[in-house]
Amino acid sequence: MIHFNPETHRYAVDGIAMPGVNEILEDLKIVDMSSVPPGLLQAKAELGTAVHLATELDDQGILDEETVDIAVLPYIQAWRQFKADHEFIYVHSEKVIYSIIGGGYCGTVDRICGVDGKEGLVDIKTGGVYRCTRLQTAAYSIGYVNAQRFVVYLKDDESYCLKEHEEHGDDEIWKKCVELFHWKHPRYKKKVDTSGWIECSGGRACSDPWDD
Repeated sequence: MIHFNPETHRYAVDGIAMPGVNEILEDLKIVDMSSVPPGLLQAKAELGTAVHLATELDDQGILDEETVDIAVLPYIQAWRQFKADHEFIYVHSEKVIYSIIGGGYCGTVDRICGVDGKEGLVDIKTGGVYRCTRLQTAAYSIGYVNAQRFVVYLKDDESYCLKEHEEHGDDEIWKKCVELFHWKHPRYKKKVDTSGWIECSGGRACSDPWDD
């Protein structure tokens, strides 16, 4: 059973602490935001959270635009334009995954969906374009039956950019990252109290999201 603490963004599997995808990327300095002013970083994080929630509600057909902050609306329009331009089939949102690869890790996939006839996953971004998305989406794909990897970059002018990651070797690089993380933190996987944590209906590496 997978548990998630939304306040600390920590995961546990069967009561044992398990690192998250972003935690691994940050620990290994593949993602390094140390040069970004804390205030700006917080503002960007809050915007990203609001956009992710709004797009999720929009996909479920229950978004009330009157409750959406004006700063978020352009990103919603961009997301809608993406769905209009591509054959988009919604399956899951905010799906927690777990893989034993490299010592084990968890993560949260923004969307499990169909895009232009391909069964895949989508990571939604509101910031810049970074190479680390290759490893991030590889991690999610490994944890969810090697789904095709997409990143949708939403912009504040209501436009978007769709990137499909097909680079070979990302899976092996990610596996090495997970192994290195656990080598650096040999005592990470310890028993934790998951009282008050969210119990997640996640998919293990052998699960099939299309039959979920």
